[in-house]
Amino acid sequence: MEKLVETVNAGLDKTVETVNAGLDKGAKAIGSVIDDFQYGQPQEAQLGNQLVDRLNQGLANFTRQQTYTSLLTLQNPVFREFTLCSSLLALKMVGLSAVATYREEVQPDRRVLDTLVDRVRSALKTDVENNLVFCMLGLAYVSTNPDLVEATNLFRLVTFLSLTHSGAWVGRDKVARKICWLGRLGVNLYMGSRVLQNLCEVL
Repeated sequence: MEKLVETVNAGLDKTVETVNAGLDKGAKAIGSVIDDFQYGQPQEAQLGNQLVDRLNQGLANFTRQQTYTSLLTLQNPVFREFTLCSSLLALKMVGLSAVATYREEVQPDRRVLDTLVDRVRSALKTDVENNLVFCMLGLAYVSTNPDLVEATNLFRLVTFLSLTHSGAWVGRDKVARKICWLGRLGVNLYMGSRVLQNLCEVL
């Protein structure tokens, strides 16, 4: 019985010694690898730094792309306001076209062109020119991530001036037409200048 106990104890001692030796070798190996990266192998350390830099650049580009993409979605309140105002302007153009077409179809045999149809067509032509410029500059303006209050005021001002301008065409009010035209021109010039300013800052 005593011999069996001694044999077991001897085996346990050998096992413990073997495990300790393995742990020491592993610790030395890990320490040598760390020393090589820090001191002994500058090329490998430099390669690791380059990989980290490329990963950081890739993440930054991805984040920037996601930001640019999110600007042109309905989650962006500025783009949502632009979509609302541009839709109202488009619906107003559809309404003017429908009024003119209906007027012509109801009285097709008149020799003299209806003055109301003439005025509505003129208002519609003006809207086609001005609204196209507004949509182009407005979309570019939204991509600059402008201030929400400023963008909202500009878009709503253009919508109000456009509605008033069409009413002035139908009502033959030349003074109101000129004021509305100048107001829309000023807003378009302002948005265009802001877009160019942001482009100069980026470049």
